[in-house]
Amino acid sequence: MTEKPFDFMEGLTKKELIELDSCTRCNECLAWCPVQDVTDDPDISPPARIHAYKEFVERTHTLKGKLFSSGKVTVEELKDFKDALWKCALCGTCGEVCTVGIDTKKLWWSVRRKLAESEVGCPEPLEKGPLQNYHKFRSPFPFPLDGKYKIWMPDDVELADKAEIGYYEGCGCTWDSPQMAEGAVRLLSAVGPFTMLDSDQSWCCGFPQLTGSGEWSVMAELVNHMVNAVTDKGIKRFVISCPMCLD
Repeated sequence: MTEKPFDFMEGLTKKELIELDSCTRCNECLAWCPVQDVTDDPDISPPARIHAYKEFVERTHTLKGKLFSSGKVTVEELKDFKDALWKCALCGTCGEVCTVGIDTKKLWWSVRRKLAESEVGCPEPLEKGPLQNYHKFRSPFPFPLDGKYKIWMPDDVELADKAEIGYYEGCGCTWDSPQMAEGAVRLLSAVGPFTMLDSDQSWCCGFPQLTGSGEWSVMAELVNHMVNAVTDKGIKRFVISCPMCLD
């Protein structure tokens, strides 16, 4: 059994708590879920995950749950739920087709955040991979930021110290698609003056790894840093290549 009470409701909005009770289990979303296409496992489907978390809330917060059950959630139950929750691709398709309008994508983010705060934490591959890199390099990639522009920045492109137009390539473009970033700065230089964040200040935005992992405290640190860095450069319009950053 869990050694200390864990509040499954804390941090969820009123809307999200209502959504836990709104699923009719019509299973319309199963026909559209890419994970179901691969696994054909209804036990990890959106309705099953919603029902499981609703059960945790009712068991620990309602009179009925405390009278007719232990009033607690075991570590084994949390681990099983974690496995099901992190098999979700976070594509949000289930929410798009939901017959009662549940915003499942935001709900999964919030529930993952709760699981990350619990004693079972995030899946081990996340802890030892991207999350470890975020803490060390401020990026999901295991490389220092201070040299990333050297990979793709053309020598003949000049940057303004400050400008209303700023360019942010995103860490994905730097390490996976440097040609895209190079093409973008060449286009911008032909249009007019623009600036970029200093390479060691150009942190990752945190999406989707941090939002998907539930590590929102690290996400908040990244967001606050980026807001301050952009403000210091006088940027009012941001041109972004990375689709994750844009989202």
